[in-house]
Amino acid sequence: MKQLKWVKQSVSKKAWSSFYSHQGSYCFLEEKEGKIGVGFAINGDIPENCLELNNDELMIVDMYRRDRHIYPFPLKTVERI
Repeated sequence: MKQLKWVKQSVSKKAWSSFYSHQGSYCFLEEKEGKIGVGFAINGDIPENCLELNNDELMIVDMYRRDRHIYPFPLKTVERI
């Protein structure tokens, strides 16, 4: 069994609004240069069009998924301020 990896991908605003924003497993990360950064989990190798999440992005995805009770969580524990 391959290990779960947490990644991000840039998608168009249209793709975000018509598909990704309606799927609970995709987390909005940022809007930059007309594209939307989306964080999510994959099982297996990281595709060429994706990058691994950094620590700040992992925190954003973790809080998003915990708030909505979407499992699994990327972090084992999270400290909230």
